[in-house]
Amino acid sequence: MLRRSHPLLLRRSLPLLLPPRSLGYMAGLQSVGPSAPFPDFDVAFSILREVAEVDPAVIEDFEADLWADSKQRFVYGTKAISVIDTEIPSNKPRGGQAIRSLINNRQPSLIQTSILIPQVNAGGPLNPSAPPPLTGPAGTHLGGLALALPLWRCLDRGDSGAPKFAGAPAVAICGAGGCSLPSLLASLGASVSACEPCQDTIDAANVFFGAGEAPFRLRRCDAETFLADERDLDVLIIDAADGHCPPLSMREPSFWSSLVSPALHPSGVVAVNMIGEPGDQAAFQSTMSEGLPRHNVFSVKAPAIAEVSDRHRLLFAAPKETDLDTATSLMFSEEVMGNGVVRDDKAWLEVFEEGMGMGTS
Repeated sequence: MLRRSHPLLLRRSLPLLLPPRSLGYMAGLQSVGPSAPFPDFDVAFSILREVAEVDPAVIEDFEADLWADSKQRFVYGTKAISVIDTEIPSNKPRGGQAIRSLINNRQPSLIQTSILIPQVNAGGPLNPSAPPPLTGPAGTHLGGLALALPLWRCLDRGDSGAPKFAGAPAVAICGAGGCSLPSLLASLGASVSACEPCQDTIDAANVFFGAGEAPFRLRRCDAETFLADERDLDVLIIDAADGHCPPLSMREPSFWSSLVSPALHPSGVVAVNMIGEPGDQAAFQSTMSEGLPRHNVFSVKAPAIAEVSDRHRLLFAAPKETDLDTATSLMFSEEVMGNGVVRDDKAWLEVFEEGMGMGTS
């Protein structure tokens, strides 16, 4: 095995003996899709590791070509995950800075987390609690999940307009990834708990994405174990994947009736990241509705500027007594939204109105 270290790791607690940084990512590229040369990820990783031991130049050339062609550099990598920095072209907004992405190597085309950093190989994010980029190299639309908090805040108001509930809203996140979303919501005054089953992901989040300094609670466990211990949640966000997003186990009616429903406060809201064909989306929305009979469930596509396919959807559940028309106008107001919940507020307002069945004006 090649011995490589990263200068950041000398100051942190990650292991210094690693495979070449890109090896896990390469294994993913070589094992996904019908034309992939290897039958599965583990076989691809094992063979590529043997190649790297005999001829390290194969891996080094791949990393050099990626930088030359795409201005992407591997900052850190294990078998399970990769951290990749992408330089923003100088002729683009925020040119000269970079976007750092966390990749699950078994799904190399999907980004778990992305943040803005000052430059390639920077020590950490410009602002750990900033919403993720919506556009640009390696940009993501998943910051829209954060809209669950202003949605709840506009429901948390009596006739006088004053909040009905005292204290910080209780937020739980299944699938913390690089932890940009927990960091963001904690910075906005929420009491946040999150779970992430992969230790490599947790380590990378702490070192490269600023999670180690953010004020939220992180458990290493699966969503089922996590939710079994949660009660009276004001906001639940599910951003988990295991080859399916969300995992198939979270698409079962029993998950919603036996775990999600008991964990929610009656006025709680839910947001879920969903990737699938239209039929899968409709079936999952129906499952959510059946498991949360006191809630309305609606589907929101990503804004056009995010440049993602229609297979990507965000599903939200709000109590049935919610006046969705009023909720939309309130949740995007400066009073409720505040600053920094999402980028491109107007783009999100349009897709939320459409998702709620009101069209756009």
